Amino acid sequence: MNATEQARFNPLYESMQRALKLQGKARATKDAYSRVVRRTTEYFDRCPDNLSAEELRTYFADLLETHSWSTIKLDRCGLQFFYRHVLDKPWDWVEIVKPPQAQRLPDVLTRGETHRLLGAVYKLRYRVFFVTLSSTGLRLSDNWQTLAEFGLNDKTLHGKLGATAVLHTHSRALDFHPHVHILVPAGAIDPVHNLWRTKQGKFLFPEKALAKVFRGKWFQAMKEQGWTVKANLPRQWVVDSEWVGNGEKALLYLGRYLYRGVLAEKNILACDQGQVTFCYTENSGAIKTRTLPGADFLWLVLQQVLPKGFRRTRDYGFLHGNCKRLIERLYLLLRLCLPKPKEKPALCCKQCGVLFS
Repeated sequence: MNATEQARFNPLYESMQRALKLQGKARATKDAYSRVVRRTTEYFDRCPDNLSAEELRTYFADLLETHSWSTIKLDRCGLQFFYRHVLDKPWDWVEIVKPPQAQRLPDVLTRGETHRLLGAVYKLRYRVFFVTLSSTGLRLSDNWQTLAEFGLNDKTLHGKLGATAVLHTHSRALDFHPHVHILVPAGAIDPVHNLWRTKQGKFLFPEKALAKVFRGKWFQAMKEQGWTVKANLPRQWVVDSEWVGNGEKALLYLGRYLYRGVLAEKNILACDQGQVTFCYTENSGAIKTRTLPGADFLWLVLQQVLPKGFRRTRDYGFLHGNCKRLIERLYLLLRLCLPKPKEKPALCCKQCGVLFS
């Protein structure tokens, strides 16, 4: 971009920063919209205050080759803000690019919807995973509903809990063993009376009561789906509730399952004559080895891969991403200093060396 175009662009960019501030946009939105304007300027190599509809079509068509639809929607919104609030021009080119409408699964599926979903899954391992999640009741929302009810009804807490749920799909020996770990702070917030209540002791709720309520919710969900249970299930289910101190060690333990592979390469001891030998650590700390045919070993690993769209971790209650205001209120109730947002370094133009704040 030559000096003339740069001189036109700089005051417009500063005006956009003021407009973003006056419109009360979040920090992430400010950074994203500013990045959109800089990217458009770099693409056309001139100030983007007088772009034609054809130029925008070319820009978005090229952007689709290298970026996702989420970026396309972000660029469209950023340019729309730039034209309306900075250039004071009407935005007449909304139909230039139209992202596809994403269809999401509802939280609760009817019996017919469940059968259609399973019928559309052709890969055996994905079908097994869907059936396992539905039939064994490992729905994170059911677990959270049970805990949320206990938090509201507890005489000491009587408030809104927070929780982080992590889905594990295998045992230490890599056998298919789907189960859920839920990390719950020993406190609840009452948003009506602005109170933070904590609970003493090493157990938040009685394990037998949790198991009984969750068992009832599981059978109720099966009944609503129109499914019958043919197996002789035990009348008493097991819920393992443990005190983990400040939670740091528990987070490290759960994090290892989220940010590493199913089996570390160093644990694969041998691969010879179609047989794979690997080692694993038992709960007692003993190290054991296991030898399997190559195909069986691959099946153990691949059945731990979640289908597209599934998430291993979810946050609930006041720990949910949409409860930022509630978290800020919690900081005030606990008399803690709000964390300062990290300042991002200024970007430097490759052509002229001007810094963009």
